Amino acid sequence: MSLTNIQIKNAQARDRQYKIFDRDGLYLLVKANGRKYWRYEFTLDGKRSTFSMGVYPEVTLAEAREMHLEARKTIRRGVNPNWQKKAEKKLRISRSEDNFQAVALAWHKAQLNRWSEDHARRVKKQLETRAFPIIGNIPIHELKAPIILALLRGMQDEGIGEATFKLKQRISAIFTFAIAEGRIDHNPVIGLEAALAKKPKQKNNPHLTLKQIP
Repeated sequence: MSLTNIQIKNAQARDRQYKIFDRDGLYLLVKANGRKYWRYEFTLDGKRSTFSMGVYPEVTLAEAREMHLEARKTIRRGVNPNWQKKAEKKLRISRSEDNFQAVALAWHKAQLNRWSEDHARRVKKQLETRAFPIIGNIPIHELKAPIILALLRGMQDEGIGEATFKLKQRISAIFTFAIAEGRIDHNPVIGLEAALAKKPKQKNNPHLTLKQIP
């Protein structure tokens, strides 16, 4: 018979761990300390294996059955669900290391021997306050020109003209860095100045004259 939520909830710890079976190899492993783990035992290519699907109640009975069904589909394709799980984990890690923020910080670190401490601090602060909250978590290969343009136009709408173009230059340098590392093959920032408002002219502070000094 299939498991019920009441059976799972009422399952108590014993001197030794034990299993409560659901169906088609899915079961709940109750440890001696009372912790409850979802497991699925299967055979692939003549080898017996166990697939872990999390801890109850973080993973509910319905969720465990859904994961169990997906694992069975994977096995029918001749793929071990444990291998697929590891591959997906590696992909998630790879994507997190390849997002814009991670690449930008790597670029920033590579420039430290060329910059003064004050300049390095200002560059990082602008990235942290202006770029990372909006595009930081996006994988760098998925960042397209319209996304970056929207970020820069938003700054211009706030009246931040000079800082907008500084950020554009820095984002472009980050993409150039990513190209050099083989992460991407195109810099989407190139040509964006044509879609931005004209760069404001820099005004110099007035100089004192000899007559004003006294």
